[in-house]
Amino acid sequence: SPKYAIPVGAVTVTPQAGIQFKNKEYNDTDSLMTKVGVDVAGLVSNTTFSVLYESGNLIAEPKAVIGTLNFKTKISF
Repeated sequence: SPKYAIPVGAVTVTPQAGIQFKNKEYNDTDSLMTKVGVDVAGLVSNTTFSVLYESGNLIAEPKAVIGTLNFKTKISF
C-alpha cells in the first residue's frame, strides 16, 4: 500500500502534494508550480477515484497560469 495511505473505515485516502520552485539564476525564468491531489479507493470494488490539481507557473510575468483540475477513475480487473 502507498506510504501515506489513510484508512477511513472501508475507504483508503492517499494524499499527494508537491511544490517546485526554479530560480532564474539557474533557469531562463523564475517559476513556482504546485501539484495537490487525493486518491480514494474502496468506495467501489476494484476502483480508485483521483482528483489532481496541477498549477502552471504561479509567478509568471505578465500573468500567472492557473493550471488544471483533473479527475480520473481507475478500474482494476
